Amino acid sequence: MVGRQSVTLSFNGRVRLENRVDHWAAYFEPLGMTVYGRTEEETLARVDAAVEFFVKHYSGPNDEGRKVRRYLDKHGVPSFVTVSDMAGPIHRNHPVRLPLEVAVNA
Repeated sequence: MVGRQSVTLSFNGRVRLENRVDHWAAYFEPLGMTVYGRTEEETLARVDAAVEFFVKHYSGPNDEGRKVRRYLDKHGVPSFVTVSDMAGPIHRNHPVRLPLEVAVNA
């Protein structure tokens, strides 16, 4: 049986927030993205969405993040890949009901 693997690319990023009176701006290093929002929370949510968009669209089918990794390497961003073996038996929990008789002596 050939096992499946999970590949995870990890890198650290830093968000610099700036309150610009009528809106917020967030600069995400190391990807060089700037996003804007009306509130701090909205702006941080947009940072997450922008990073997710970058990773999804910078990787092609069956690419396993190689393009993203090359981008990070080119820009001197430390990153690492974790490969987890997903092989093994599949365990499922099923409820079990057994008839039970109880006798009480009084």
